[in-house]
This record gives sequence, C-alpha cells and structure tokens, in this order.
Amino acid sequence: MKQRLEFGMGVCQSLEHRPGEDGHNLWESRRPLETDNEMSIRHIKAKLECYRCPLLEDCEEMVCFFEERNQPVDGIVAGRYSTVIRRRAGEKHIAACKACGQLLAPQYDIGTSRHAEFKRHQGEQLCFDCYPKFSRKARKTRR
Repeated sequence: MKQRLEFGMGVCQSLEHRPGEDGHNLWESRRPLETDNEMSIRHIKAKLECYRCPLLEDCEEMVCFFEERNQPVDGIVAGRYSTVIRRRAGEKHIAACKACGQLLAPQYDIGTSRHAEFKRHQGEQLCFDCYPKFSRKARKTRR
C-alpha cells in the first residue's frame, strides 16, 4: 500500500488535481469563506474522483489505520470523511452504517463498554455485519 501511495498513483495525486495557485484542492475540508453548499458540491466531486481511483482500497486502509489510533484525517479520504473528526466534534456516535443505518462506534473504541449500544465500525462507513456483504471488496468478488 505505502509504496503505491508514495509513487503518486492516486487520482488526487495527479497533475490535474494538484493544488492550484491558491493552494486548494477538492479533498480539503472547508475553505476560508466557503459556504456549506459550495463545500458540499466540491466534496461530492472529490468523492466521485475517489471512487474511480485505483488506490481506493489503499486509502481506505490508510484512513482506517489512523482511525483505529484515534488520529483524525482532514477532508475527504477514500471517498468519505474520517470518523475521528466527527467524534472530536462532540457527537456521541461517529456515523450511521451506510447499509443498515445502525449507529457506529469509533474503531479506536473497539473492546470498551462505552459504546456498547452502537455497532462496530469495520470500514467504508459500514458496520461489522454489513461490511462482508456491501464493501467494495465484496462487490468486486460478485462480478
């Protein structure tokens, strides 16, 4: 994973998507003076670019690595927001599973009783139960 990310094989690393003269790119969090609507549109474009990237699984692995250690990743990574940032914003849960809608416990809290009422986050904003059925990896094997 690390070598492929370092060699600039990702869509976000291409010349087309390098930060412009203003130093901004699609994947960063909120820009100065940017409205919610402008940021939302830009993030949708960033997520679509992520979904067509050959390194999508590598980026998901990377963001999960940091989430398991309670370290936030800013902006859009692997087509989604880091769940750690949401936790630090004071929310009681990080997100809901994209497949079943159950609230997810943070990856770094696995094994504690603090979030026993929430489902375990496995990756790709999917719970431990839904991940084997709905993850990108599972969809690839069904083709």
